[in-house]
Amino acid sequence: MVELKWDIFYVVCIYIILVVADKPAPVINTSYGQVRGKRVILDNPDLRDVDQYLGIPYAAPPTDSLRFREPLSPVRWQGIRNSTVYGPACPQNLEITENTSPWRRKYLARVVPYMQSISEDCLYLNIFKPVKEPSRGDMEIEKRPLAVMVFIHDGFYKEGSGNLFDGSVLAAYGDVIVVTFNYRLGILGFLSTEDEAAPGNFGLMDQILALQWIKTNIQEFGGNPTLITVFGTGTGGSCSHLLMLSNLTTGLIHRVIAQSGTAIAPWALANNPSKHTHQVTVAFDCERETTREIVECLRHVPHDELTRLPTQISRYYPAFGPVVDGYVILKDPLEILKEKAEIAQSKVQDDELPESLSGIPLMTGLVKSEAFNLIANDTDDRGRLEPFRYREIVKEFVESIYGEDTLASEQVAQAMDFEYTDWAGGKNNPYELRDGLIDAMTDNLYGLPVTQTAQLTSLSKSPIYLYSYGHRLKSGDSPRWTGATHGEELPFLCGAALLSSGMGIMQYNFSKSDSLISLAVMTYWSNFAKKGNPNLPVGQVAADIHRSYELKFKFENLHQGGGWPRFTDDHQEFIHIGSSPKVRDFYRSHKLAFWTEYVSGLVESAQKASVTSPPTEPIETEKPIHTTTISTTTTLPVIIIPKLTPPYEIPSLEPGFTFNITRDSKKEDRDYTPELSMVVAAGCALLFLNLVGAATLYYVKDKAAMDAMKAAGPGRTTNV
Repeated sequence: MVELKWDIFYVVCIYIILVVADKPAPVINTSYGQVRGKRVILDNPDLRDVDQYLGIPYAAPPTDSLRFREPLSPVRWQGIRNSTVYGPACPQNLEITENTSPWRRKYLARVVPYMQSISEDCLYLNIFKPVKEPSRGDMEIEKRPLAVMVFIHDGFYKEGSGNLFDGSVLAAYGDVIVVTFNYRLGILGFLSTEDEAAPGNFGLMDQILALQWIKTNIQEFGGNPTLITVFGTGTGGSCSHLLMLSNLTTGLIHRVIAQSGTAIAPWALANNPSKHTHQVTVAFDCERETTREIVECLRHVPHDELTRLPTQISRYYPAFGPVVDGYVILKDPLEILKEKAEIAQSKVQDDELPESLSGIPLMTGLVKSEAFNLIANDTDDRGRLEPFRYREIVKEFVESIYGEDTLASEQVAQAMDFEYTDWAGGKNNPYELRDGLIDAMTDNLYGLPVTQTAQLTSLSKSPIYLYSYGHRLKSGDSPRWTGATHGEELPFLCGAALLSSGMGIMQYNFSKSDSLISLAVMTYWSNFAKKGNPNLPVGQVAADIHRSYELKFKFENLHQGGGWPRFTDDHQEFIHIGSSPKVRDFYRSHKLAFWTEYVSGLVESAQKASVTSPPTEPIETEKPIHTTTISTTTTLPVIIIPKLTPPYEIPSLEPGFTFNITRDSKKEDRDYTPELSMVVAAGCALLFLNLVGAATLYYVKDKAAMDAMKAAGPGRTTNV
């Protein structure tokens, strides 16, 4: 009897090992050798198995003499490569200091365990491929080529890894192949001497080589090399858009999803790269006569010392990031978008457009409180932002965007304070100051570039879809008082909410409501990858995607009403993704007009005034980040770029000086007569209602008295 029990125990153990544990995935032939991955059974009966091929080298190690150079293709390997574990992440600094906010501490606590392996030899990619249905355990490779979704990770160009985004659920549910990868970061990825010695953009070159590898080899994994979508959040989104605009990616990209960032965001390009390269040179005693000698010296500095060097000189833009080098990025991205729009608006037929300017479908959007991370360290444990700190941040923010000590800086700061103060909540209410500042920074750094990208893309006749995202995790890293924060959509996009145990770094307590949002987001994103349209081929219909979830699926009502509309410059419709999804139009048009019309007017007036009274000495400071304005007409928009670059010309103010804000000649100056008329009319109406009410009460009281006197009879009185 005892022996029988042990026999049963052994059988159960063998069953667990064979059925539950990961199985080998088929061996795949690539251009550089064979790879064997693993087959993973997901913790959801509605999801099919996924083959994972992890840690595949797409480039030669960028070490020693290859540091600060364009990446080379990998060397062929012999035999079958074991591709069941992730490759190392690229060098970065994830240290926690006394200034680290509680919210970032929570994030790092989840991330660091997955980043134990860090090496300069880090250019590896990961492939997630759904197994053919209904064959759980079948080793057959699916014959139908699938759309490919290539994820570029965020991290402000200085941290992160493709290893942190598990594409298994998105691949299984969306019926797509998902690819993630690492690219060089920080100094190693974006150091620039602005000449041939180190032109910069090495991280972008890594991304392009990864796309070339995918184009060449993805068909062996069952993918379609003519349906490659690049997507990412934050700097992952700006990289995706920059790649879309690069001549080096022609034929490599067919769709782009730029989440919370585009190529024209103020922080998308590095600010004053040669200055920061000089700081690195001085820090490591590499000052030499030529830039070639400087770069050669820096090649011998250990990578961990480079990553520990403090380089973040502003919370608003990176010291090391993409630059306009005339090779990867030919010119300012805004100029490229304008050029595409001008060609389309000159009535050139779509089939006559140059291939580099053809209409690649674009999806872009942002979350509600993108800028929370920018002030997280400045609030106390109750979420309060004290007035003195608020004023310091506003001054710092304005000077970072428009330049230090310029004529307009103080005026812009005052206008920003007035526009974003909730006067009903009190002038110095620390909670209202916090929320207003988050909204202002979100509008300027994210809302403006996203909506302006949508407008210019629409004018260039390329398909464009715009969204706002408002659903947040109740158990996420950010405090309850904030809205959806930067990157909040990622756990839903990767499908972590569909697994009872979560996924990787995304171990949250998901609700059924979260699961529904995740289903909708994955459907929209995978649809776009397949058809360039988020509404096709799978509609937001409960019978198709709802599966075992029994809650009401509100996205179905949206689908029945016409679905997600394409953005046009005339109507500017977008979809709001949240617990109550709906179609809206003209995203925060009033707040964005404050920046594009009023603030740009202040800056333009300052520029004109500066001509009359130049300073005696130039002011050394950071180059300000330009902003753009776009008119709301259907014609090609007017672009205003403040060119406040050092040395600045700062005028002297005479007593009584006032700003004369220059407007578009087609637009009239702001007239407040309608608003004043409405106020007067409302006051008169209220006065009239008060008089009517008083008269009515008097009449009722008088009538009651008369009735009482009649009832009492002659000679008697009654108190009323």
